Parts: sequence; C-alpha cells; structure tokens
Amino acid sequence: MTVSRILFALILGTSLSGCFQTSLGGPTGASVLSVAPLRDSGNTLFSTETRDQQDWIDLLGQDKWTETNPLFQLLLLGTIGFSNADLNSLDPAALYLVTANSGTDYAPDGGTSISDSPQVVQGQWHAIATGQRIIDGNLQVSALSEASYQQVLARLPQLTDAQVLEQLDAAARLLVKDMDDSGSVDYNDVLRWARTTHANKYLGNISDIDAMALAIRSSQPADMLQAAARDVLGSRRVELQTNFGTITLDTLNWEAPITADNFVRYVEDKFYEGIVFHRVRSNFMIQTGIWELVPGTNTVLPKDPRGTIRNESRYSVSNLRGTLSMARTSDPDSASAQFFINQVDNSFLDFGSANNPDGYTVFADVVTGIEVVDEIASLPAAPVNGISEAVPFEIVLIEAVTIVN
Repeated sequence: MTVSRILFALILGTSLSGCFQTSLGGPTGASVLSVAPLRDSGNTLFSTETRDQQDWIDLLGQDKWTETNPLFQLLLLGTIGFSNADLNSLDPAALYLVTANSGTDYAPDGGTSISDSPQVVQGQWHAIATGQRIIDGNLQVSALSEASYQQVLARLPQLTDAQVLEQLDAAARLLVKDMDDSGSVDYNDVLRWARTTHANKYLGNISDIDAMALAIRSSQPADMLQAAARDVLGSRRVELQTNFGTITLDTLNWEAPITADNFVRYVEDKFYEGIVFHRVRSNFMIQTGIWELVPGTNTVLPKDPRGTIRNESRYSVSNLRGTLSMARTSDPDSASAQFFINQVDNSFLDFGSANNPDGYTVFADVVTGIEVVDEIASLPAAPVNGISEAVPFEIVLIEAVTIVN
C-alpha cells in the first residue's frame, strides 16, 4: 500500500465515531484527553492520550513518515479515538466536558507544517459536547472551543442544558462561518474549527485566537483566560444609517451572545431597513424595530418579527448613555426585534433594580453618532393610538443597516 493510501485510510478513520483532535496554534500531540459530565467535571469517565510525532513514526516507519506531505504530517498529529466501550457509556442527550491537558503544540505559529520549534503546553483547554456529538466524532478541542467554554462557565449554575446549547449556538454564529456547508451556523461549526485549516472561517481577528492559545500554553490564571476569551468573542460593528445621520455601534458578544446574535441576524436579513423610530423621549431613549413605513406615504404598518429570545440582562452591562437595549413586554423573555438606544443613563432598567428586577438586556454600544441619538430624542412627539405615547412628528427612518466587520 502506498503512503498516500495509508494516510487516506488513517484520515478517513479519524472522521468516524469518537475521534478527536486537540489543536491550539496547530495540532497538539501527547495531550491527555478526558471526558466528564459537564456539571460534575471532577468525575472523569474515561481518558486517553492523543498521538504525537513519535507515535506516527512507530506506526508508519521513519522512511514513510519522512516522505509524507508536511501538511498531512501535521493533520495526523493530535488525533485520538475513544473505545466503543467508552462511547457506549455516554448518554447521547447529556452534556459533557471534554478536557485536553498538556502536550506539544506542533505549529504554535499557525503554520501548515511541523514547526522547527514546537511548544510544550502547560495548561488545559476544553470543549462542551453532547454525548451524541462525542459519539459522532470529528471534533476539535481548540482555542475557539475554550473561548466558548469560558463564556458558559460563569453562567452555568443559572442555565439549563438546553439554555447552554442555545447560548453556544448563538455565540457560534458570531464567531465562525458555515464550516460544513450546511447552509447555517451552530455550535457544531465551532467544534469543527481548527487554526491550521480554518483560520479564514473565524469572523474576528485571528491574533485574538493566537493570544488565547498562548494563554493556554503558558497556563495563565483564570482571569487572564477569561480576558482572552472575551477578545475572541469580540464584537460585530454595525452602521445604522438614518435620515438624520449615521449611528455606528459595536455588539456585546461576550455579555449578551443570544441578544447580539438575534440583532445581527435581523441586520443580515435587512429586516430593519425601512423601519421608523416610533417612540422618542428626550432625556430617556429612542425606540425602533417593528413599524415599517409604507413607501410614498406617512403610514406605518407593523412588521412580523421572528420568535422571542431569552432575557440576558443578568449577565450584561448597565443601561448607560449610548447603549442599545432590547424592548419587551412585562414578560422578561418576550423581546424580539424592537430595541432602544439610551440617551441618558437609565440604570433603573438594569437587572436587579427596584422597579425592573428582571432588567432590559444591553447588547451593543454606540461608537459614533451619539449626537444623532440626541437630535432624534429632542424631536417633538405625541401619542398615536396603537403605536406609542411619543411618536415623533417628523419621520425618522432607518435607511440602511450594514455590518462593517
């Protein structure tokens, strides 16, 4: 059998049940990989060690290994498969924590061949996965999956398993492009992402991923890992163009991933274009998101949004001047498309406040254009039955909403 056929068979095997690859800057060999229940992470169910360069030399022989394509060499490192007995012990619907510990990062600079200076990994990194996802295999434990884990970690006591998966899916859409050409993005795309082969699928600055990997390799303390993870989650910059001027904003992907993702998807769908600001109150806020101007008239009609989303105000920032927050009814989890921009500090809308204990979720910050917010808020307004108690006399129209990066 030729070397290429041997490698093809081995790579094919790595895409089958229960196969993993540990990767930071590049594939990481000789890592101890363990699986435990997500909410009982000290209870290791089983563990194994990922393959390093010497394992493959022993398997193929030095000559065959030497003549192997450098990229193939790299992709074979850090792989491992769990036994059927281990996999059969998993509950397909339950959530598990996969932990990679130590090892050697064979391409710490993100290259496509084994580095002349592989680096020892001193820390550990993680991926959350259902039992079924572990059984299915083809799963990367990476710096990106660690960032997603860090975002869940502090919230875990308040979240059900379904809510954990909901957050992971939402954050994934803010992090990566469609990895498997399925036509949509979810957390499975994060679990397929590797620095060596998928750098261009990450939506942020790849240097933030590299900083996360470095923090893990050097076993930085928890607060520094979390800071690195915040940078990986990053933000999306959006330009909101109105007939009064442009407001530029950054989403808060770390603090409010579900809400930021909800907003970004509306932007991508062009939902807000042609929508008016229907409620403006000086020294308070301006609100928009659902009333669409009928072209050529002064009439507005309500536009049908998607379903409602979970309130994330517990984890988000204060409703200060220049922040964007979700409008909702008395039901905390009733927000959909409507949002408001705080013209002044409105901390009475925060989670735990006396009058609004459930809070209103802040999901973005104004970067430029706060003077546009001030001008719109100052417009004369009056009640209009069925719309709001403060509809501006002058039409304030969202002409375009664009994701800048």
